[in-house]
Amino acid sequence: MPQNNKSHKKLLLSVIIAGTLPSAQAAAGWDCVQTDDGWSCTVTAMPAQASQPVAQPQPQTVESDEAAAAGAAPADAAPVQQPSEAAEEEKPRPVQEPQPVKEPQPVQEPKLADEPQSQQKAPLATAPKREVSAETQALAEVLKPPLPAGSYLNLDWVIRSPLETANEVCKGAYAEPQIWNGLLTPGNSNSTTTIDADQSSSLIGGITELEGDVTIQQSGRQVESGYAEFDSANRQALLRSNVRYREPGFLLRSDTISADLDKRIAIANESSYVLHANELRGEALALTRYADKSIETQESRVTYCEPGNDDWAIRAQEMTLYPEEGYGESWHTRFEVAGVPVFYLPYFYFPLDDTRRSGFLYPTISSDESNELDIALPYYFNIAPNIDDTLTTRVIQQRGIMFENELRYLNAYSMNTLNAGYLPSDDMRDSDERWLINFNHSGNPAPGFSSAIEYSRVSDGDYFDNLTPVEMRVPTGDNLDQSASISYNASTWTASALVHDYQNIHGNSEPYARMPQLTLSGSEGYDDLRLSYLGQYTEFKHDTKTDDGQRLHLRPTLTYDWSRTWGYLRPELGVWNSNYDLSNGSSPSATANFASLDSGLIFERQGELAIQTLEPRMKLINVGGDDTQTLQNFDSSRLGFSAGNLFNTLGYSGNDRVAQTDQATLGLTSRVFSLSGREMITASIAQAHYFNDHDARPGDASGNEDSSDYAVSASWKPSDALKLSHDSRIDKDDGTLLSQNYGLMYNPDDDQLVYASFRQAKTNADTVTKEQVDLAGKWPLSPAWSVVGRYTEDLKESENLETLLGLEYGSCCWKIRFTGQRAVKDGSSDYERENAFYLQFVLKGLGTLGGAESREFLKDLTGFDEDQNENF
Repeated sequence: MPQNNKSHKKLLLSVIIAGTLPSAQAAAGWDCVQTDDGWSCTVTAMPAQASQPVAQPQPQTVESDEAAAAGAAPADAAPVQQPSEAAEEEKPRPVQEPQPVKEPQPVQEPKLADEPQSQQKAPLATAPKREVSAETQALAEVLKPPLPAGSYLNLDWVIRSPLETANEVCKGAYAEPQIWNGLLTPGNSNSTTTIDADQSSSLIGGITELEGDVTIQQSGRQVESGYAEFDSANRQALLRSNVRYREPGFLLRSDTISADLDKRIAIANESSYVLHANELRGEALALTRYADKSIETQESRVTYCEPGNDDWAIRAQEMTLYPEEGYGESWHTRFEVAGVPVFYLPYFYFPLDDTRRSGFLYPTISSDESNELDIALPYYFNIAPNIDDTLTTRVIQQRGIMFENELRYLNAYSMNTLNAGYLPSDDMRDSDERWLINFNHSGNPAPGFSSAIEYSRVSDGDYFDNLTPVEMRVPTGDNLDQSASISYNASTWTASALVHDYQNIHGNSEPYARMPQLTLSGSEGYDDLRLSYLGQYTEFKHDTKTDDGQRLHLRPTLTYDWSRTWGYLRPELGVWNSNYDLSNGSSPSATANFASLDSGLIFERQGELAIQTLEPRMKLINVGGDDTQTLQNFDSSRLGFSAGNLFNTLGYSGNDRVAQTDQATLGLTSRVFSLSGREMITASIAQAHYFNDHDARPGDASGNEDSSDYAVSASWKPSDALKLSHDSRIDKDDGTLLSQNYGLMYNPDDDQLVYASFRQAKTNADTVTKEQVDLAGKWPLSPAWSVVGRYTEDLKESENLETLLGLEYGSCCWKIRFTGQRAVKDGSSDYERENAFYLQFVLKGLGTLGGAESREFLKDLTGFDEDQNENF
């Protein structure tokens, strides 16, 4: 296909669509037989490759080309063997086509070469049939897969066992025969060209006629047909009658194929073909396969659907595929659904694999009550192997045209991302200009050094509520981080420098900025004895407060770890000191000392079905010294109630507070392990007992109690797929459940999910402060249909927080998802709700059309990203 006249079309008419999904993987075969009652499958597996040809006796060869071209064939016509020459790497233009057949022309009916008229056949002797032993024939019968009608073995499509595909919509897979070894090993410089046939005769003009089970083999190529004419002088062949042409990863079928064995070119009329690795099949009126493995076609159609299914396809007047480079392009292209054209593109560029290339990504279409219709069209710029950029144009019906851009840069020392959003004029806010900027950096500038930058800023506090980014991943929250740090990590110590500011976007209390913070920490060990230290200098700043200033914090700690398989003893001694120089002229300081002794025993017993442990624990804690409650509080907060925090020594995060105490925290944990070592059941309970007056602690916010409430937790994993969990706070006096959280997660695979949680908090037995239920799930209704949903309710207020329901239909080559959502608006204090609808198409091999914002909770719960792991 000539291409030198296409450049102006690319510039003026190109609509480039880029995007791809991983190819589905075919499973191995089963030893199954189809009977009148259905499939009968045994546990014995079928041989590794059911479609692999049976090894045949090696053909005899003729030592020279002259023998093959002799005027008369011998009585025992032998197969012909030709020496192989190196293939030309560059695509020849123009191509010297094999003489017996003309190059197929586009649109015209294919014309085959006439039979030789002036060539008189030499005396023809029938060659003996290739003998196959009874053992080989029996093996061939075993290797034949028991496939039902319509299995499309002629395209290497193999129907898999019903046992394998009971829950799958795709019942088969492309399976290429494993023949590329020995003589057929690609790139074998010592390989010869072997020609084998039932009968052969020589014609005047140096052409050999071959009939009956013709096979031509050379390095990286195999051709089979019922009839062939071979020109030994030009090393060209014309093959007819059920021709099968193979190269690694490529199958071409046609009634007529002409091939140039030296230039490694094949030309076919009215052909069908398969690219196995890409799971792509096509049909073409005229096709040329070149030495560089590119494929040029005319009046062709390609699809990722399985044979026999034409749900969607790309039909083009001219098309070129570049499997090695990973893309294809076509001219005068029609996209068909069920054989009906749905849109036309003068020029279309599409991926064959996940190679990065510039082009339009699929648009995202969504709708909600405030913005109404929101259409986002991203364009991807593949600038360099380590630089790319995605520019997204959004048309928001109620607000105007908006631009979002994500630039990524990677080098040997760092990964950098710059995100920006810009709405020149918001029609819903009196034409206000609105913008966002976000920069992320993570690097290793030198051995031992690491660096990080996080900078986010928006034009107004409602930006994320009104204009949630479509393609960009930008952190959100009440306070946007603006920080930069660099640190050095040695074997036993770490030094770091940090500057950290914020943008408060909702008018809440803004944290103090740290401008800068210098930290030195480390640990030195001497057998089981370890000396740890922390030194930190921070300058705190605040735009509206006058009590900011500087703080120097020091904390040395000495610990000893005595551990055995049956128990442990870990004493700890330390000093806590903070000194201040505040802008109001004061310079307070405080020094606290702390000591603890953490101890525990591990009892174990083994039963017939499981192993159970009983692990009592006791930690003695003493914190004394100066009162820190009157110090300026820059970054400290009291730890909440939990079993882990009851064992915390200082009781606070940050370096402005410690909670003085003299206490013992008691805990008991029991675990049940399977005999294979999998933890199935864990249950624990803990309580803190206070001996003297103390500050507010995680277990006693008042600081007046003799003991804390009980912290109880339990989890049960009857299988790897199912987990049930519980944690609660139990009133020490009357046993009231002051807080309780229950969770259930059933996630056997990526397509099945059941999630449920219940959360409740009380101040006493009669006063509920929080009560919520969250239900979510994804479940297949059949191999083709699945449903996804979520329901969140505030039971205390009797208000629905979110209701979501989605339906998905999938075939072997496409999916469609429709999702409806009704949820409380972000930041709404009076439960104001809005509706949103999402429509998403997934085309195998091409990508996803439409947004998946409504389904992101699935990734939050399971960690599985549907967009990156589409299965067919």
